[in-house]
Amino acid sequence: MLDRSFVSAADVDRVLDVLLLWRTSVRMDRYPTLYRLRMLLISRLWLAEQNAHVWSDREGRLLGCALLLQGRCDSPRCELVYITHPHAPHTLLTDDMLPWALARCHEVAQEHAAPIMLEHAVDDQDAVTIAALERNGFVQHPIQPLYMARSLDTSLAEPALPLGFTLRSPVAEMRSTHISRSTTRCPHR
Repeated sequence: MLDRSFVSAADVDRVLDVLLLWRTSVRMDRYPTLYRLRMLLISRLWLAEQNAHVWSDREGRLLGCALLLQGRCDSPRCELVYITHPHAPHTLLTDDMLPWALARCHEVAQEHAAPIMLEHAVDDQDAVTIAALERNGFVQHPIQPLYMARSLDTSLAEPALPLGFTLRSPVAEMRSTHISRSTTRCPHR
């Protein structure tokens, strides 16, 4: 197995392809979604070449990618997000990604002269990953995000407006405003 630093121009599409493959072959609701991952890569990945890493097989096929995300570049918290190919070795997380993430967080802590908290959101049904993280010193936080979903097999209910509210067409308002402005002379001319 080969590993190297993440290069945005070369790796973004490959990582998105692996995530899509994982979601379509293993579990559709795997976090992050494609949209969320794109947003995270743009807004939360500071110093991409240092805070993201990729692993591939000898033929160059991407096996996984690990990202250390921060809300701000000086944040005391890093979130580990990783994406693996469905056929990647099951030990990729524990043998390669976690040691890389921990080492990089130690570097960040030294650079900022402050402790860094490494976090990872895990599905509470994923006993294998939970056990692997706990073996590496992770503990569960009492507060976790709640993700909700809705089937779109049925139509959404018609919205009910509160008493006294009415809907207006912004297009119609814009047309009437445009007409009145075009027929009114500017007082400064």
